[in-house]
Amino acid sequence: MFSMPNFSPEEISVARRLEQYFSHADMDFREKVFQAQLIARYELECGQPATESERMRIMTFMDTLDTIWHKLTQP
Repeated sequence: MFSMPNFSPEEISVARRLEQYFSHADMDFREKVFQAQLIARYELECGQPATESERMRIMTFMDTLDTIWHKLTQP
């Protein structure tokens, strides 16, 4: 799978979902996080979430992805 540098339970849950969603063997975990960030941003900006709770769910997901990205890219 990947090394989880001090991931919280929420981050571990999101990481597992990414591994299941992006099952392509040629993508490393950082690429999966990046692609998920793009998809989530598109859904929020262009997908026009149907409800406020859906919008909040996407925003929370994006926050978690951003935290994971920071942990993966910090020196």
